[in-house]
Amino acid sequence: MEAQYWWIIGGVLFVLLNTAAGLIWLERRMLALWQDRYGPNRAGPFGLFIVLADTLKLFFKEDWIPPFADKVVFVFAPAVVVASVLMAFAVVPFGPGIVVADMNIGILFFLAMSSLGVYSIVLGDGLPTTNTHYWAPCAAHRR
Repeated sequence: MEAQYWWIIGGVLFVLLNTAAGLIWLERRMLALWQDRYGPNRAGPFGLFIVLADTLKLFFKEDWIPPFADKVVFVFAPAVVVASVLMAFAVVPFGPGIVVADMNIGILFFLAMSSLGVYSIVLGDGLPTTNTHYWAPCAAHRR
């Protein structure tokens, strides 16, 4: 793989991850403002340290798996979402000649990869051992 592709992949990941962090910061800042509570509204310069604290908390958080869950499926379901979203963005052209994978069937590939996220809902909701877990995935993927 050429060095140019690594720069494109790194740039896409950087933009996507920072966009997610920015939207989380914006949501928490607006909620703190509306609810008149301390948080990203008043902590740190523009509340930017809250995003850093959330990131550190996420990395050091204990990985808990429910006792009656299938451990492989429980870990695999979120990985399906992340992989399908990143693969869907592989065919999105960000400029002239700035694309990770140049395909003739780019739209079909984008739709196929973005539809794989439904399987993670089915896998994730099928884990509990209750009577209603059969219908939960059907209700979730209709939304």
